[in-house]
Amino acid sequence: MNKKADNMVLKILKTYRKASDKNYIMVLTKNNFKDFCYNDYTTWENFSNECKKLNIDMSKIFLLSDAGFMQNVFYHPFDGVYENIMLDYKYLSMFQVPKRVEVINKKIKEHYKEKDWDLYFSFIPDPFKIIEFENVYAKLKENNKNNSDEIFKCFKAVYVSLDYSNGLWDKDIIREVIEEQKAKNRRLKKNDNTIEIYRGAGTESTDITEAISWTTSKEVARSFADKGDNCIIYTAEVKEKDIVPIEEPGENEVLVLYEDLLNIEKEAI
Repeated sequence: MNKKADNMVLKILKTYRKASDKNYIMVLTKNNFKDFCYNDYTTWENFSNECKKLNIDMSKIFLLSDAGFMQNVFYHPFDGVYENIMLDYKYLSMFQVPKRVEVINKKIKEHYKEKDWDLYFSFIPDPFKIIEFENVYAKLKENNKNNSDEIFKCFKAVYVSLDYSNGLWDKDIIREVIEEQKAKNRRLKKNDNTIEIYRGAGTESTDITEAISWTTSKEVARSFADKGDNCIIYTAEVKEKDIVPIEEPGENEVLVLYEDLLNIEKEAI
């Protein structure tokens, strides 16, 4: 596959597995309606009339201007329900949007109650996962101040499901999540043993000073490096008690804060 085709594949993957920037989320209005309506027979008037008939709150229809050509309109009544829809007045009744939202709402509440975060976030479209994580994080912190393990499970469910989320996480929240897991590790590991870790990087990668994702496998790091320009593999040492394992099969992934890295080296590939 040539470089041009590689870039196109990367662009499509980003469209599917990318979180949205909060700054690019807007409420549907009459002024922006036509920018997201892709047919000629739906007007603001017949769409809004259909919403009234079906008891759909139009103030809860959100548009994603950074979603490319897929998944850019959502009916979002909050509390974990994000229903992907089309701005087509026939679509709303044809696909029973209110009923689907009701079913999702019931399921999402069950998963929240059971703290089954993998299932909970399986209902959340990728563009909204980080935003929803922050909502759940705030609730977990409010309900239980000593809830670090539950918060980490919640964070992990979102983190491993996204490939392109650079710069979209709240840095203070991420630091707190990692620091709390490190504190737990340090209570268990009293020695200062170190291990070698690796990170593949390229033009699309987070700057190393802000990156938290590393691996204990050099081959995995190589596979994650960009196939375009400026491909690099970083090698560093870190104390075992300062790493937070993600435990994803086949990736040997660990989370590490930049200030805990020792003897950083890099090589071009």
